[in-house]
Amino acid sequence: MTMLTTFALPARQAVIRAGLPARDGGATQLGDGYFLLALAESQPLTSPVDLGVTAAMVRAQLRD
Repeated sequence: MTMLTTFALPARQAVIRAGLPARDGGATQLGDGYFLLALAESQPLTSPVDLGVTAAMVRAQLRD
């Protein structure tokens, strides 16, 4: 049993989505920027609520 098995399905999916770009970017830790990116690329941030945060904006910040 892993820690992820205790998470609800949407939370597990968010962790997995956050982990992919983190791994691809060579990150050794899964920071909050990657979670924000995962949320910006999918529900709930893409709609219906518009917070003015886009996946492109988050990616740019992660590169800096």
